[in-house]
Amino acid sequence: MLVLSYPGEPYEVLLQRMALFFETNTDGNKFVFPEMFGQGYFELVNLPMGIQALLCDFSIRDDYYFVRQKTDSEYYNLRFEIIQEKEQSQVLINDEVIENRPRQAYAFMNSSRYTLTYKVKKGMIAKSLNLRFSKHNIGAIIGSTAEDKLLACCVTNSIQHNKIIPVSAKMLELVMEILGIPENDPYRQLKIFNRSLFITEVFFASMHSSDYQLSENKILTNSDFYQIREIENIITSKLDQLPPKQEELATLAKMSLSKLKYTFKAIHGTSIYNYYQRARMEKALQFLQDGHTVSETVQELGFKDMTNFTRNFKRRFNIQPTKVRRFGNSSQQHQEKY
Repeated sequence: MLVLSYPGEPYEVLLQRMALFFETNTDGNKFVFPEMFGQGYFELVNLPMGIQALLCDFSIRDDYYFVRQKTDSEYYNLRFEIIQEKEQSQVLINDEVIENRPRQAYAFMNSSRYTLTYKVKKGMIAKSLNLRFSKHNIGAIIGSTAEDKLLACCVTNSIQHNKIIPVSAKMLELVMEILGIPENDPYRQLKIFNRSLFITEVFFASMHSSDYQLSENKILTNSDFYQIREIENIITSKLDQLPPKQEELATLAKMSLSKLKYTFKAIHGTSIYNYYQRARMEKALQFLQDGHTVSETVQELGFKDMTNFTRNFKRRFNIQPTKVRRFGNSSQQHQEKY
């Protein structure tokens, strides 16, 4: 199992972190997997209007667990993925099994304001198209920049589980067209831009069809999202301490306790305490990858003891904290003395 945590920033940051993690270099805006870890590439294409496209065609030689960290900046990522291998595979998004059959394709949108976790099994062969939009751009496409309208279409909250949709024949055709445009085509950027807007239109048309309409009683308001973000900031501001009691948080959010619990779980898919524990583990992963020892990480995040931390870390990431690969020093594992 290889575990990679990276900032939820523009796609070039992901490519830089992957190159550092795998101890290789990018070729311009293209990351190529070292042979011992996989095959294929991730390529960034910058499009007009500040839109970014990340084109991916790859296979992997190990289990991977990616953690994209949340950010304060707001953008929306639209992902189309085509699983191609013949054997059974498994893809998990935010710990929910999304795919466990061969030769499947799916699409979803996510927000940078929420952590996204993504697990894949060894041997997966896939092609994917990722489109990064600013709030303004995606709002212009769907006709609204209201956060509740945008997040209602995102997989990175848990209001509803039908926001991951099958890739249609038209989506598949467009993804393959985009990936197939030669790098030396003088109109490549324009062609990718044109098809990216078209596939985005097709995605939202599918999202808003009768099969995928959101239930009205599950839609939250802009105020709900704002208040829960404030609560989230409070409980993650001091990860070495227990969060305030839920009654106190409800008062701060100007909600009843029952509404706070419901709304928080609707947005984050878990309870307040579980979210806090998950945030601690993700921060611990960042510390370890940045070169901190296990002992330093345990002390910094206020865990009771080494044994408790190790057990919970392995439960979360399926890897011992001593085995986490460090950025810039990945060939040497954490073989430290506790």
